[in-house]
Amino acid sequence: MKPVLLSLLIATAFSCGSGSPSSDDNPGPVPSADQSPMSGFLPSDQNLFAAKIVWNNPPVSQSFDNSAEVHLLTPDGQPLASSRLLRFHLYMATMGHPSIKEKDMVIEQKEPGHWTVSRIFFSMGGSAGSWVVDLDVEANGVADHVRVSIDHEVE
Repeated sequence: MKPVLLSLLIATAFSCGSGSPSSDDNPGPVPSADQSPMSGFLPSDQNLFAAKIVWNNPPVSQSFDNSAEVHLLTPDGQPLASSRLLRFHLYMATMGHPSIKEKDMVIEQKEPGHWTVSRIFFSMGGSAGSWVVDLDVEANGVADHVRVSIDHEVE
């Protein structure tokens, strides 16, 4: 009786897994949170927009060669067309002081919801998270704010 039972189990196992799955049966991997259009974006204080800062190179202290791209999206993930980046305020939260050269920064709009900030001066190095950027933005005529932590070491 045991060989018959074993044969039935083996046959059942092969029949359940046989055949190639159709595209309808296998929709593919479920998108992860990293693949969301809002991945890496932080909501503003009033939820008028979401912001993300992408550094063009790893930040370095005592240099004006630092630059970053600021991306602003509407809450539904579209570029924030009606916006003005009013201030890119670099602040060392761990030491309690701002950058000493904020007035030397150059802020330039590239396209709706996309700004380049260049000549960013870090007065000193610091570990990841020791520096933050406070973005002041006018979104659709309303002032709003978001704080973005710099998750890179500043050398």
